[in-house]
Parts: sequence; structure tokens; C-alpha cells
Amino acid sequence: MNILRVRMPEGGVFEVRGSTAFPTGARIIVKMDYGLDEAIVLACAEARADEPLPGFTAMRAFDALDAKTLAENASLAAAVLQRYSALAQDAYADFKAVYHRLSFGRNRLFLRYVSRTAKPNLSQIAATVKRLFDVDVQAWHASSREEVALCGAAGPCGRVCCCASFLKTLPPPCAVPAAENCGICGRRKCCLSFEIGE
Repeated sequence: MNILRVRMPEGGVFEVRGSTAFPTGARIIVKMDYGLDEAIVLACAEARADEPLPGFTAMRAFDALDAKTLAENASLAAAVLQRYSALAQDAYADFKAVYHRLSFGRNRLFLRYVSRTAKPNLSQIAATVKRLFDVDVQAWHASSREEVALCGAAGPCGRVCCCASFLKTLPPPCAVPAAENCGICGRRKCCLSFEIGE
């Protein structure tokens, strides 16, 4: 039995067990607590006899039929998002979805949104969507920096923002920076982390 470290599309890293030793970088289908989903293998090692096995399972390698399923999922996700956003905007006029994805098994919608409302109560909206589409919604509020990273934008330097192009993790928060050190998100420019050696 092998233990694989995998990265999910939203960036979360999990350990899964599997009978196959998939190579690093392989795209696979995994069974999570909410059903089937896609993942990228980060590392694979043989499990020790005394090592507890993860609860999630690597099922198989990603194939051409899976690519077709993902294309169909994108269409379904757009329909679910349209209904969810309409309901959310009725309650919170400034609600805006900046990222959405339907899990491979079509039973969970991953959603990131922005809203000026401190803690919008979206539970009733999620319940309505569950009733209409049989899809659970996992929604996260996105910060201004995350919004730029998800949507993409050009920075003051004229290039695509670091957070939207190559950064895997965002810089930690810091004290309010001087205006000239701020990016378009209003936070300290990501590139300054490299210049000051953080």
C-alpha cells in the first residue's frame, strides 16, 4: 500500500492511500469524504507496516473520459452558480462569485466570493441549491488579495500580478504599508517579499 500527497484544484494538500504508485505530477481521481474528485500527485511513498493509512483513497489515473466529464461539469457548475448568485444577490446586493468549480463526482460546488457584508448568512441559499440540484455548496469569503489571485490582473509593473501567475501561497499579512508599496488589491505588493527576503 502507498501513501500519496495530493493537491486538490483549490490548493489544499491531503494524504490518500492507494495500491498504485503514481508518479509525481500525475493527475488522478481520488475518493474524498464528499465523493470523487481530481487531484495532482505531489509525492508517493510506500506505507510502513505500523503507519496508519489515510481515510481518502486514490482510485485511478485520469483519462480521456474524465476530461469529457470535467467539460460537462463546467456547464452544470455554471447553471448551479447562476441560481446561487441570483439568490445571494437578492439578499446581499454586492455579492460576487470570483471562483467556482464542481467536484468530479458532481456533488459539491466549491465557491469563492467577495462581499462587503462582514458575515453573510448563505446557509439558506445553500439549502435551496441543494434541494434544486442535489449539490452541496462549500463557500469561502475571498480577501481582496485572493480576489486578484483568482481573477488575474496586471500589476503596476505592467506584468500579470505575481499572485495570479506563479505564487503558490500568498505572502503573510503585515502592518499597513505605504501607498507606493501597495498592489491593486490594496495590500503590500507580493514582489516585495522577494526583495526583502521573506
